[in-house]
Amino acid sequence: GLVLFIIMLFLKQSFNFLKKKLLASSIFLTLYGAMRFAIEFLKEPDEPIGYIATYFTMGHILCLVMILSGIWLLNFRKKFYL
Repeated sequence: GLVLFIIMLFLKQSFNFLKKKLLASSIFLTLYGAMRFAIEFLKEPDEPIGYIATYFTMGHILCLVMILSGIWLLNFRKKFYL
């Protein structure tokens, strides 16, 4: 959380991206999902679910949905708000 806060603070001060619609949300969602995806490798999987596709857990799948949602939101923003 602290690393993500520092990255978002740096982006805000460098590019002033808070004035651009949906840019902060899409960047936050993508970075948060990517960081959670990396952390999920250190956690044990849920006992009733276990591993899905040999290496991935349900947390990985949900993080991938977050990352893809952030990328989709970024593309949506470019298409309709530029």
